Amino acid sequence: MPGKREVPELPVEEKYRITARALERTVWYLIDGLIREGVDPKIVLKVSNQIHAGGGEGMGRRFKKMLNLGDDVGAAAVGNVVMNRVMGFDIELVEAGEDFARTRVHKCPDWDVIRDLGVDKKLTPDELCQPCNIVNEAFCRSINAGVKQTRAKCMSKGDEVCEATYQLVKYNRGGGQ
Repeated sequence: MPGKREVPELPVEEKYRITARALERTVWYLIDGLIREGVDPKIVLKVSNQIHAGGGEGMGRRFKKMLNLGDDVGAAAVGNVVMNRVMGFDIELVEAGEDFARTRVHKCPDWDVIRDLGVDKKLTPDELCQPCNIVNEAFCRSINAGVKQTRAKCMSKGDEVCEATYQLVKYNRGGGQ
């Protein structure tokens, strides 16, 4: 006669972290699979970038409300750090003010998957950075449309860390920067 077992319940935070990582890994498996099947990498990246932009924007709106973030540059960087930590990144907030911030990633689970799959041999370093840059930029823009994230260092380009700066972009009356 079969016995009865209790099924443990995971904390909500752990469920979210596991799900977020699984989804992100799935995107890299999809990118790799499509390239192996002969789909033009430019088309694969275009679709991936659209997925990442939508995800970053949606997470940014939710995190802004959930964490009661303001709309300055530092708030965008703080939210970005929380989002990346949920997804398994070892990321620190180096500095954060009202109009400038800097973050540094010491361990990137995406970079591990990229190398395991060999995607780093199929795409250029700039192409490898696109999904990460796009999700982070979309996240920041959902906090404040004027926040611009720039990648100063990148592991895919041989740097020991990934480092990003966040600044408020000033627009002139003609619509340019």
